[in-house]
Amino acid sequence: MNIPYQITPAEWLEISSSQEIRDALWMHDDETADDLAGWTFGVRFDYATDCPGYAGPLYLLQGGAGPEVPPLAIIRNAAGQLELVPPEV
Repeated sequence: MNIPYQITPAEWLEISSSQEIRDALWMHDDETADDLAGWTFGVRFDYATDCPGYAGPLYLLQGGAGPEVPPLAIIRNAAGQLELVPPEV
């Protein structure tokens, strides 16, 4: 079943440690993982594509800019590091 999971404190810490993600969310240097979890709507899915491709966590983060701004999608790359999924243009 494709259900969302709550992001754990350890996952929030990892997410907030990525400079790429911090920059995308306009986080200030003094903002912590707890701050991020407090003003961001976030969920994790255990995701797998229908055909060969990606299988792993898919994080969706919606910041405070408003619902008209698309959420950030984050996956793990082949090296196991978090990375942003570029939005379709």
